Amino acid sequence: MKGTRQARVILVHWKRFTGTELDVFSSLKNFCDSYPGYSYHTLSNHLSKKKLPFENNQIKIERKPVLTKLERPELPKGLFWDMKYATINWQQPGALVPVA
Repeated sequence: MKGTRQARVILVHWKRFTGTELDVFSSLKNFCDSYPGYSYHTLSNHLSKKKLPFENNQIKIERKPVLTKLERPELPKGLFWDMKYATINWQQPGALVPVA
């Protein structure tokens, strides 16, 4: 085994819609089974050799890694819904905000 392979999905952006119309497939084969007008071998060669998304006037197809681990952001000790808005001095810039 050459190493662990990162899980990927196939992200399909349909251009025929004005909004963001995205479909996610677990594999390229599943996409090609659902849309037989697209050749599995052609798309696979394009996505694996060029490492670029396949794109035409109807569709954009790309491989994206599946995020398995996310870092938690640094959040402030007090959240905005815990603040005592009535006691905030709005005239003093940089004043500490009292927390409940």
